[in-house]
Amino acid sequence: MKPLISVCCPSIRTFFWKNLYNALDEFSEDVRFEILFVGPVEADFKTPSNIKHIKTGNIKVTQCNEIAIRNAQGDMLLFLGDDHKFWGGGLDHLYRERQELCGSNGSDNLIYLARFKDKRNNISLIYPRSSPEDQIFASLHCALLDRDIISRSGEGGYADIRFVGVYWDCDLAMRLNGAGVKFAQSKGLYCIEYRDARSKYRLHRICKPHDYGVLSSFWIRKLKEDDVVPSDEIWSYLKNPKWILSRKRLDKFIGYKDEDLLTKSQGPKDMEPLHWD
Repeated sequence: MKPLISVCCPSIRTFFWKNLYNALDEFSEDVRFEILFVGPVEADFKTPSNIKHIKTGNIKVTQCNEIAIRNAQGDMLLFLGDDHKFWGGGLDHLYRERQELCGSNGSDNLIYLARFKDKRNNISLIYPRSSPEDQIFASLHCALLDRDIISRSGEGGYADIRFVGVYWDCDLAMRLNGAGVKFAQSKGLYCIEYRDARSKYRLHRICKPHDYGVLSSFWIRKLKEDDVVPSDEIWSYLKNPKWILSRKRLDKFIGYKDEDLLTKSQGPKDMEPLHWD
């Protein structure tokens, strides 16, 4: 039977797979789901039939997310890491809240997000803010959205090839918001991240500074003295009023090539090799 929700994850830490699956399965009795793990790392244990692993070569993490979206069978998509776990409910909780909110608005033009906590219990803000202390980019982390919504980015793909492992979803979220998609956050469901120094932070140390620079180049603009920017093209001014968060993407989208998508790493060559262990 076709799943309602496809959970998209890079396959980095197989020892977390059971935790993620059990957490989703225990609190998701009324929602059919599949989990797509994409990457070169395979589990050495038997998995349920609704866990699907797509074996790849030594490709980048963002490329894995692109593959997961392309192969998802569900009507809705949810982006998680393999080290995540819901607290306060499950997929049925998130789905029910979203459907109720869509019904009250008379529209399904909505991306619904679980609140996000790390082990220090800090909640990550997911909506653009003007304060420099807050996260200024929208995100699709722990986000539930209709499959049809993601096609509204108006591009020939989902993730930009210039990202290595993080922030690709922030770029996609900003593009979707520019297409009129709205964001809302769950009232009671949290997504918890288990931090693992053996792999995650090695990946983050490699790609996070690079990817934030890429993301900023797409959306943050420095104003010159004679610049006149229409107000509808400005999301917000940053701490320095000479810098703005733009509503319009400042560079053309570059998607992944279909050829050898599963086997050959695409994107920045100077970020190779990428360590998955």
